[in-house]
Amino acid sequence: MNTDCSDFFTPVIIPTLCRFNHFKSCLESLSQCSGAESTEVFIGLDYPAKDSHWNGYILIKNYLESVKLNFKKLHIFKREYNYGSIRNSNELRDFVKNKYGKFIYSEDDNIFSPNFLIYMNTCLKQYKNDPKIFAICGYTMPVNWKTNDNNHFATRFIRAWGFGSWSNKFSEYRSCCNGKWIYDFLFKKQNTGNENFFQLERNDYGIWRAAIKHLHMRCIHYGDMMMYAYLLGTNRYVICPSISMVKNIGFDSTGEHYTNAPEWLIDNPISTDTDFILNGNPYSFVEENERRRRLFEKKINRLTMENFRPRLSFLLKIALKVFIRGSKYKNW
Repeated sequence: MNTDCSDFFTPVIIPTLCRFNHFKSCLESLSQCSGAESTEVFIGLDYPAKDSHWNGYILIKNYLESVKLNFKKLHIFKREYNYGSIRNSNELRDFVKNKYGKFIYSEDDNIFSPNFLIYMNTCLKQYKNDPKIFAICGYTMPVNWKTNDNNHFATRFIRAWGFGSWSNKFSEYRSCCNGKWIYDFLFKKQNTGNENFFQLERNDYGIWRAAIKHLHMRCIHYGDMMMYAYLLGTNRYVICPSISMVKNIGFDSTGEHYTNAPEWLIDNPISTDTDFILNGNPYSFVEENERRRRLFEKKINRLTMENFRPRLSFLLKIALKVFIRGSKYKNW
């Protein structure tokens, strides 16, 4: 690892608001990573939108004003009014990627392996000019991936719990975040497997459901699910480590999603290594790993008596509107 290279270490961005304990654990675990002393961190502290936000907000504000951590520099953007999580994240990310040409993004409820920053920066340097790689992810889903001796692999699965990308590639993705792209993806077989609407529902229910919601809501609400669709629609991949380097600790009803997360999502072990050296060809088992990914998706999204009624209700309330009045959603 060449720590003397000034452009090796990528800035990290973390939006937050009021989850003090989560944020503190996140920031302090990041500061203990190898390479933290060469890393600049950008915090987007949103302004409270309701009374319940104030206590945690004040704790975070006071903490940031006094804490001494092992970073090259800690930048704090205090919002003067409530931006909301999407705008707060987007503006923070756009500022950093436009200035530095790349970024590492994390929500405020992640904790990291000691080698997270070395892994992220090594891969961001290695795959910068690979047109098939869209992003580098620190989190690895507990799928039975086939990797052999490889310590990283390419997949179309993404959970945006600690990921990095480049300005040009992320801008290409953002240009697809609109109703026409999603409509074509769902209804015109604009995806890697040329799958129709019902094949997507069966094979990638999470993407399918999120895409339908995006059309109905006329905005991107689930960013990682939109990235997931983008990978499938453009034949691109992300790089993941064979052993996860990120653990999400936000499954306690304090976040916007996953109020009742399953155990497999909570109990995912992470690496304890302090260094990372690339080993193996990430494309070695792509076809087999895509098969395993889809089998895993089918397992966790299987149709049961418990979820039949909500799925039917979802179809009636949202999907039929898109079927009947789909053309109005093509452009936002």
